[in-house]
Amino acid sequence: GVAMALYSYFWWEGPDSVAINVPAMREAAVQFRRSIEYSGCDLLEIPLQDWTALQCATRWRQLLLVSAELGRHVAVDVRDLPLASVLLREASSYLDKVREMPFFGGFEGLGLQLKKPHDTNFNQDFFPWLGYGPVWPSHELPLAVFLENHFEDFLDDLGRIADDETFRALHLENSNAG
Repeated sequence: GVAMALYSYFWWEGPDSVAINVPAMREAAVQFRRSIEYSGCDLLEIPLQDWTALQCATRWRQLLLVSAELGRHVAVDVRDLPLASVLLREASSYLDKVREMPFFGGFEGLGLQLKKPHDTNFNQDFFPWLGYGPVWPSHELPLAVFLENHFEDFLDDLGRIADDETFRALHLENSNAG
């Protein structure tokens, strides 16, 4: 929907900026909240089958994470403390509502506590027995161990193609393939 389009395409202020687009993300959060309300994902009595079919967990997590990260950015990077206070209170109120939802209560039974909005992540649905947030220890992911063990090899390979002439030639060769 609109919220995902805003989030996906307008997170940054522009192609030459690493600053978060505050008005666009503020609107994305509003639209995520509206989609939750419109679909009934905010109703405690929603049947699990409907909850799943409507992607309610995803809607709630997107709202939590966008709201919390936007509030953090406005506080730390923009230094607009009045606006940050509003945004972080909103994120906190969304977290309070999530804690009431039966679906998320099941994770607490596994020892996963939702103490702050950033405590939620999309891995919980697939790996609920792992009590990690968005960053996992390398030893839990065999691919991560492999990548870390071969970091120098990858860096050497990238170094060999990093100059503009070699990269451009490889890009042209690849874009004309097949």
